[in-house]
Amino acid sequence: GMMIGIECKNPELAQRVTRRVLERGVIVLPSGPKGRVVSLTPPLCIGAQQIEFGATALIEELAHEEATFS
Repeated sequence: GMMIGIECKNPELAQRVTRRVLERGVIVLPSGPKGRVVSLTPPLCIGAQQIEFGATALIEELAHEEATFS
């Protein structure tokens, strides 16, 4: 499958986003140097609706972080 990551400013941000996205039903994991990366590894057979659902959850949680902590 595909592997992609989103590097965050700090590990705490990656942990918060990971936790909230997981609570919404999307499997993401913290990874990378010091846990600063939100790792996405969707299967090759993922459908368009699943991609949209996961991307929306991730975008909304990152936007929430931006609005709350900037």
